[in-house]
Amino acid sequence: MNLSRLLLVFGSSILVAFTSGCAADTQSEDSASDDAELRGQRHFTCTAHDSDNGVAEDLTLRVSTLTATVTIPGAKGQRGELDKSYIPRTNTSYYRYLVNAADADSGYILVQKGMLSGHPGTLQVRFDYPETGGALKYDCTP
Repeated sequence: MNLSRLLLVFGSSILVAFTSGCAADTQSEDSASDDAELRGQRHFTCTAHDSDNGVAEDLTLRVSTLTATVTIPGAKGQRGELDKSYIPRTNTSYYRYLVNAADADSGYILVQKGMLSGHPGTLQVRFDYPETGGALKYDCTP
Protein backbone atom coordinates (compact mmCIF):
# COMPACT_ATOMS: atom_id res chain seq x y z
CA MET A 1 0.00 0.00 0.00
CA ASN A 2 1.47 3.33 -0.94
CA LEU A 3 1.65 6.32 1.36
CA SER A 4 -1.01 8.41 -0.42
CA ARG A 5 -3.55 5.54 -0.21
CA LEU A 6 -2.76 5.05 3.48
CA LEU A 7 -3.30 8.78 4.16
CA LEU A 8 -6.61 8.66 2.25
CA VAL A 9 -7.87 5.70 4.31
CA PHE A 10 -6.67 7.26 7.57
CA GLY A 11 -8.21 10.65 6.67
CA SER A 12 -11.55 9.00 5.79
CA SER A 13 -11.61 7.16 9.11
CA ILE A 14 -11.07 10.42 10.99
CA LEU A 15 -13.83 12.13 8.98
CA VAL A 16 -16.30 9.31 9.71
CA ALA A 17 -15.41 9.35 13.42
CA PHE A 18 -15.70 13.16 13.57
CA THR A 19 -19.04 13.19 11.75
CA SER A 20 -20.42 10.46 14.00
CA GLY A 21 -19.32 12.37 17.07
CA CYS A 22 -21.05 15.54 15.85
CA ALA A 23 -24.32 13.71 15.27
CA ALA A 24 -24.18 12.21 18.74
CA ASP A 25 -23.48 15.62 20.29
CA THR A 26 -26.48 17.15 18.48
CA GLN A 27 -28.77 14.37 19.65
CA SER A 28 -27.56 14.65 23.23
CA GLU A 29 -28.09 18.44 23.15
CA ASP A 30 -31.68 17.95 21.88
CA SER A 31 -32.45 15.32 24.50
CA ALA A 32 -30.82 17.49 27.17
CA SER A 33 -33.13 20.40 26.29
CA ASP A 34 -36.14 18.02 26.32
CA ASP A 35 -35.05 16.71 29.74
CA ALA A 36 -34.63 20.26 31.05
CA GLU A 37 -38.10 21.13 29.75
CA LEU A 38 -39.61 18.16 31.62
CA ARG A 39 -37.68 18.89 34.82
CA GLY A 40 -38.78 22.54 34.77
CA GLN A 41 -42.43 21.64 34.23
CA ARG A 42 -44.92 22.59 36.96
CA HIS A 43 -48.26 20.85 37.52
CA PHE A 44 -51.36 22.64 38.82
CA THR A 45 -54.98 21.88 39.63
CA CYS A 46 -57.21 24.78 38.66
CA THR A 47 -60.76 25.78 39.63
CA ALA A 48 -62.90 28.20 37.62
CA HIS A 49 -63.85 31.63 38.95
CA ASP A 50 -67.28 31.10 37.33
CA SER A 51 -68.55 27.54 37.69
CA ASP A 52 -71.16 28.11 34.96
CA ASN A 53 -68.61 29.08 32.31
CA GLY A 54 -69.80 26.45 29.82
CA VAL A 55 -66.38 24.80 29.51
CA ALA A 56 -65.10 23.28 32.76
CA GLU A 57 -65.22 23.90 36.47
CA ASP A 58 -61.88 22.15 37.03
CA LEU A 59 -58.86 21.52 34.82
CA THR A 60 -55.17 20.75 35.05
CA LEU A 61 -52.24 22.82 33.88
CA ARG A 62 -48.70 21.72 33.03
CA VAL A 63 -46.44 24.69 32.40
CA SER A 64 -42.76 25.32 31.72
CA THR A 65 -40.78 28.16 30.23
CA LEU A 66 -41.52 26.87 26.71
CA THR A 67 -44.98 25.28 26.77
CA ALA A 68 -48.27 25.22 28.65
CA THR A 69 -50.91 22.49 28.40
CA VAL A 70 -54.44 22.80 29.75
CA THR A 71 -56.40 19.55 30.11
CA ILE A 72 -60.09 19.25 30.86
CA PRO A 73 -61.13 15.86 32.28
CA GLY A 74 -62.43 13.67 29.46
CA ALA A 75 -61.17 15.97 26.70
CA LYS A 76 -58.02 16.45 24.68
CA GLY A 77 -55.52 18.91 26.14
CA GLN A 78 -54.78 22.24 24.53
CA ARG A 79 -51.06 22.93 24.24
CA GLY A 80 -49.56 26.34 23.65
CA GLU A 81 -46.03 27.48 22.98
CA LEU A 82 -44.52 30.54 24.63
CA ASP A 83 -45.19 33.70 22.63
CA LYS A 84 -41.79 35.38 22.86
CA SER A 85 -43.09 38.45 21.02
CA TYR A 86 -45.84 39.09 23.61
CA ILE A 87 -45.55 42.61 25.01
CA PRO A 88 -48.63 43.12 27.16
CA ARG A 89 -50.30 46.46 27.75
CA THR A 90 -52.45 44.82 30.41
CA ASN A 91 -51.84 41.51 32.18
CA THR A 92 -48.16 42.44 32.57
CA SER A 93 -47.65 39.76 35.23
CA TYR A 94 -48.49 36.97 32.75
CA TYR A 95 -46.71 34.91 30.11
CA ARG A 96 -48.74 34.11 27.00
CA TYR A 97 -48.69 30.72 25.31
CA LEU A 98 -50.31 30.52 21.86
CA VAL A 99 -52.44 27.47 21.17
CA ASN A 100 -52.56 28.29 17.45
CA ALA A 101 -49.48 30.34 16.56
CA ALA A 102 -51.00 31.38 13.21
CA ASP A 103 -53.92 33.15 14.93
CA ALA A 104 -53.25 34.61 18.38
CA ASP A 105 -56.96 35.39 18.89
CA SER A 106 -58.08 31.80 18.33
CA GLY A 107 -56.60 30.41 21.51
CA TYR A 108 -54.11 31.35 24.16
CA ILE A 109 -53.13 30.55 27.71
CA LEU A 110 -52.07 33.32 30.10
CA VAL A 111 -50.07 32.06 33.08
CA GLN A 112 -49.05 34.27 35.98
CA LYS A 113 -45.26 34.53 36.03
CA GLY A 114 -44.94 33.35 39.65
CA MET A 115 -46.49 30.00 38.71
CA LEU A 116 -43.31 29.05 36.85
CA SER A 117 -41.62 29.09 40.27
CA GLY A 118 -44.31 26.79 41.69
CA HIS A 119 -46.47 29.45 43.38
CA PRO A 120 -50.28 29.41 43.25
CA GLY A 121 -51.71 31.85 40.73
CA THR A 122 -54.31 32.73 38.16
CA LEU A 123 -54.69 31.15 34.76
CA GLN A 124 -56.60 32.81 31.95
CA VAL A 125 -57.58 30.67 28.99
CA ARG A 126 -59.17 31.46 25.68
CA PHE A 127 -60.07 28.14 24.10
CA ASP A 128 -60.43 27.40 20.40
CA TYR A 129 -64.13 26.80 20.97
CA PRO A 130 -66.30 29.47 19.30
CA GLU A 131 -69.06 29.22 21.94
CA THR A 132 -66.83 30.39 24.82
CA GLY A 133 -66.00 33.89 23.59
CA GLY A 134 -63.49 35.62 25.83
CA ALA A 135 -61.00 34.43 28.37
CA LEU A 136 -61.97 32.24 31.32
CA LYS A 137 -60.20 32.64 34.68
CA TYR A 138 -59.04 29.86 36.98
CA ASP A 139 -57.32 29.81 40.37
CA CYS A 140 -54.47 27.27 40.33
CA THR A 141 -52.58 25.49 43.08
CA PRO A 142 -49.56 23.21 42.73
